[in-house]
Order: sequence, then C-alpha cells, then structure tokens
Amino acid sequence: MSLSSAKACSTFSISTSLLKTLKGILSIPLQLLFYCSFSTGLMAREVPIHKKGSSYLVSNYTLISLLSIFNK
Repeated sequence: MSLSSAKACSTFSISTSLLKTLKGILSIPLQLLFYCSFSTGLMAREVPIHKKGSSYLVSNYTLISLLSIFNK
C-alpha cells in the first residue's frame, strides 16, 4: 500500500499503520464494501461549509467531501 502513516486517522479512527498490518485479513471484506459503495454511489460524506454572507443562502456554502481512509 502507498498510504502515508503521517496522515490523520479516518472518520472511523483507523490508523494507516493498522490497515497495513491487517491488509491480508481485511482485503475480502473491503472488496465487498467497495462493491456496495460503487453500486449505490455512496463513497463520500459531503459537508456544507459556510463561506461568507447570509447563512440562509445556499450559494454562500461550499461542499467538502469527507472520504474514508479506505477510499484513499
């Protein structure tokens, strides 16, 4: 894997070093999760971030995507 151990933990609080250690055990379950994710189209959690101006206008927000460490 080419995951950096210096990166922050994912939203699941799983470190990259733990993933590297358990890659053989996790490969099949992750394959099933990826298949479900691709087939449903759910791959990231999008969070609106207020930029400026009125908080009542949708145009004053930008979306950021929070990806799981597995998607990286």
